[in-house]
Amino acid sequence: MASARGFFLRIAFPASLRISAAQDTGNTINYATSATYAPQVALASAQNGSSVLSTMFYNSRLELCRISVKNTGTAPTNCASTTTGNVLDLTYSYASANNGSIATQTNNVTSGRTQNYTYDPLNRLLTAQTQAASGGDCWGQSFGSNGPPPTLATDALANLFYTTATQCSAPQPRFTMNTSNNNQFAGTGIGYDSDGDMTQDTAYTYTYDAENRITTASGMTNGPYCYTYDGNGMRVKKSHASGGSCTGTVTVDMLYWRSIGGNTIAETDGTGSTTNSNYNEYVFFAGRRIAQSNPSLGSVYYYFADHLGSTRVVTTSTGTACYQVDYLPYGTENTPSGFSNTCSTRYRFTGYERDLETAYGTSAGNDYAFARYYNTRLGRFISADPLDGDITDPQTLNHYAYVRNNPINLLDPIGMDGSCGPSGCTSTVYAPADPFGPGIYGGNFFCNLDSNVFGGWGCMAMAPAFNHPPPPKPSQVPPGKPKPQKQSYADCVKDLANVGSIQNLTHAGNGFLSSAFLSNTFSSGIQLVQDLSSLSLSASGNDIAQTALSNGAAPLSQTAARNIPNVAVSVTAASATFSPTGVSVTQVSASAALPFGDVAQAGAKFLGNLANIKTIYDVGVALGAATVCAIPGIR
Repeated sequence: MASARGFFLRIAFPASLRISAAQDTGNTINYATSATYAPQVALASAQNGSSVLSTMFYNSRLELCRISVKNTGTAPTNCASTTTGNVLDLTYSYASANNGSIATQTNNVTSGRTQNYTYDPLNRLLTAQTQAASGGDCWGQSFGSNGPPPTLATDALANLFYTTATQCSAPQPRFTMNTSNNNQFAGTGIGYDSDGDMTQDTAYTYTYDAENRITTASGMTNGPYCYTYDGNGMRVKKSHASGGSCTGTVTVDMLYWRSIGGNTIAETDGTGSTTNSNYNEYVFFAGRRIAQSNPSLGSVYYYFADHLGSTRVVTTSTGTACYQVDYLPYGTENTPSGFSNTCSTRYRFTGYERDLETAYGTSAGNDYAFARYYNTRLGRFISADPLDGDITDPQTLNHYAYVRNNPINLLDPIGMDGSCGPSGCTSTVYAPADPFGPGIYGGNFFCNLDSNVFGGWGCMAMAPAFNHPPPPKPSQVPPGKPKPQKQSYADCVKDLANVGSIQNLTHAGNGFLSSAFLSNTFSSGIQLVQDLSSLSLSASGNDIAQTALSNGAAPLSQTAARNIPNVAVSVTAASATFSPTGVSVTQVSASAALPFGDVAQAGAKFLGNLANIKTIYDVGVALGAATVCAIPGIR
């Protein structure tokens, strides 16, 4: 693959078909090498340059429990190891009963920078504060106004409008809600247009185009700043008018060169030159931005992120930290005590690009979140969600709220869904791709696959397959409710595998399909179902699958489908025990001989009639459904 400058970029795929290296062979730069992966396809380790080693560890539920980066010494071997990475080392512990919410983010390099969190009954962030009680690393915040102390982080409509500093000099933004119950702020210096777009935020004024995208930001030095978008809605140019108008003469500050998925892979000044010092390239690997290269200056910087994909450390090519930052929950930055940044990046909170021209007070600027803009001073988006939210999940119905007011555990990769986290996207409305980092530490495998390989929007349509919770066990059914009947194997597969009701495919298949789908993507013919999923088919089965996958809608009958032999499947690679309540992640091995003929007779269309297997996605879903239903106790 060639870079914008014509150099050959080598992407290595070992037998497992997971990316193992990204190298600029023309300039002998090893951006990432020797990558290894955890069972759920999450990155486990990689080396950047010649000396920087990143290692990630996961608990028995496949939740991230540690990120460690070192440029010297010995790397830790597990979540509890006393060996510490000297560049970045964060350990994560989870709330009591572990509902997936992080209770403590321990900084193993500087203990005072450790952060502790509590949540309200609706799992919204209630308090956050550092272990340090004084000094530059100290801050603390509580959210909500029904105290003291507050017990609910927002009002009844999920509006975060009242913050209190609980220690040191943390920011405490407070706003008044208007009386129209439209979730908009009111007061001096606040304004909205008829579409619900914020036109004044107490510091700056904004204008929008017909698609509710900011086109001008005014009120700052050298403003107004002017933003230009392409036909896909991606920002492609930033300029400023120095007191003039964005429709007149402007100075172009930056042109963005984006991947098909929207990631900025190169930036130039207004000339478009790739040879001057304003030209930067960005390298993505395993779902996140890992490096920045400035060819003119001969410099390479490596990026290291936390569980949300927020850039926490940038190092030089030798592994020396030149930029460090901690984040308050809603994105305000805090430079560690005693550290002076000698380099910088605009890609900061959850990987968003921070528009430094909109810095004000304690905020370093608004964040460009693709579909709209996020304001760290307000702790919310400044225009409404283009999507309507999920009627079954009221926390999504506030169109301005940032990630259900749970910014420690969730993120919104492209400004249209707040249901994504380190374990992927779970929204029933929308499950976006992974431009900057959701799922990079063990997330939804569709998002992992798409961002790791294609860097695009592929999981936008597919990820909802895992959105609905599985049916409860009979013992879990509330009193007065009928107990679910045990399904036959055939009915189980029919329900899970039917493309027409794909949302019934639950988390139970996630671990297995993480491996199966990756193999499906890169191989050809029958290897689509062999490489990582430990499947084996006879020659006759191979021919049928080969024909279906090569020809698309192949006119094959149910009789032909029933001739496919049983498939021996090992789910050891999934590292999960499947149960009706989801995935209980313990390292197990389960095997089953799956009667594909029975599946066909049951009416699973893409196995009962291979004419319906039009995509490799269908194959992955079919195999996942068949595998899940074969596990004892799943149905």
